Amino acid sequence: MSQAEILWHRGVVVMLLVVLLLPLAVTLIYALSSTWGPRFYRRVLRLTGFWICGATRDF
Repeated sequence: MSQAEILWHRGVVVMLLVVLLLPLAVTLIYALSSTWGPRFYRRVLRLTGFWICGATRDF
């Protein structure tokens, strides 16, 4: 395979990982915050940009 094909395949794999793992990470953070108490995860939610994902719950 040429260098361009390798870079293209790597880009596709990275984009798929982001698309698949980002929602999983957001779901995990939300589940932990609602289970263990919102005050404990308030800083984590703000640092990870949780509000960008459409969460409207007041933390």
